[in-house]
Amino acid sequence: MFREGPVDRPEELFDREEEFRDLRDALNSRRIVLLLGVRRVGKTSLARAATYDMARVYIDLREFEWRHYVTWDDFYAALRAALPRSKKALDLLSRISGISVAGLEVEFARGRRRPPLPEVLKALDR
Repeated sequence: MFREGPVDRPEELFDREEEFRDLRDALNSRRIVLLLGVRRVGKTSLARAATYDMARVYIDLREFEWRHYVTWDDFYAALRAALPRSKKALDLLSRISGISVAGLEVEFARGRRRPPLPEVLKALDR
């Protein structure tokens, strides 16, 4: 019944049918979805189970939680570690220069023009 780590499939969830349905509905309607809750209530398990049949990349950002300074290289290393180990996947990602979600556009600077990650996050917050 209890596992040490997060579950990956819907049948491994316990007593979360309503939350699972709500999250799947939100994901299928292509809305931006935030899954919030206090620590250790099963957010990761719910997210993994709800996306078990979807293309996904799971990045555990807890390693950055206590750092005072996080660089883009740190983030890219975490992203690289989470991605499938294929040349095709890395080639496709290298072609992405920005994203657009619901009218919000973000362009990724490269090389020396690239600002530190904390500055970007602060700017997005503003």
